[in-house]
Amino acid sequence: MGELVALKWKDIDFDDPAIGITKTYYNLTNNTIKYELVPPKTRRLRRKITIDEDIIKALQKHNEVQNKVKDRLGLAYHDKGFIFAKKERQPGYPIFIKTVENRMGPIRASQSISNELYANLCYFKMLNNLVGFPPASFRFHATAGTIALG
Repeated sequence: MGELVALKWKDIDFDDPAIGITKTYYNLTNNTIKYELVPPKTRRLRRKITIDEDIIKALQKHNEVQNKVKDRLGLAYHDKGFIFAKKERQPGYPIFIKTVENRMGPIRASQSISNELYANLCYFKMLNNLVGFPPASFRFHATAGTIALG
């Protein structure tokens, strides 16, 4: 979940549609402004998730909405480039991991899925929740590790 919360706009490759996973969010005290971005626990967790053009378009729309919030709030917005940033209290700071967990629901009912697959599924579901795709509009390709609309 920390990898998702740590995503920044610079982690999205809009030309060769993919999400680069290079860091994770760490916040021992649950204090919004006292977070750290740290490398993933293992080298294997640094990865690239291929996404399709429709998701790129949706992320661009999400970016436009976020830019309107930034314009409205001006200097009150903590602009460090987070994709999933708070809009209300402490705007611009990354959302809490607990927020992501609450939106994930019972996605990990089966203990047989790997942590990497679970993380990729979380990306898929969070994009669905925050960017606003219809519930059945995603395909997740477990073998290829890609996310697509369709």
